Amino acid sequence: MLIVFFFAFVILVNTSKCPDNTIHADFNPGICYYFGGQNMTFKKAEKDCQNNYANLIRTRNMIDDMVLSQQAFLYFKSNFTSDFWFGLRKMDNNIWAWTDGTELEYPNWGYDEPNPDMNCGAMAFAGGKWSAQNCSTEKPFVCSFKAENLNIGN
Repeated sequence: MLIVFFFAFVILVNTSKCPDNTIHADFNPGICYYFGGQNMTFKKAEKDCQNNYANLIRTRNMIDDMVLSQQAFLYFKSNFTSDFWFGLRKMDNNIWAWTDGTELEYPNWGYDEPNPDMNCGAMAFAGGKWSAQNCSTEKPFVCSFKAENLNIGN
């Protein structure tokens, strides 16, 4: 039974692919990451993701945060910044939620965060901790989207 599950997993992972200039999410098969290297405001970064059928990235747990922050550091190290935009923002009711509409289930705020005067979420390269930032600050950003399914046998 375990062998069948393993081969089903391998087939699932190998039957989807990410377009050029994107990478597979290490711990989330079927999801691709796009690292937007140009610094943008939060709103422009969100729009850039949406224009490419993606959303600013949503993380599920501390492992996602650690892996993502390490990969982002490698992509953005020439941007001379310590963090990047991801898909977390404060809504009108002062509740933090993901830009794709999903409720925040797991917080990973840094020390003394979130700043009550700031409305957009940034993730630090060091440790993947979150901070609330001024949305008009320009930063690099990460989008995520579902991988394309390959048409096997054709």
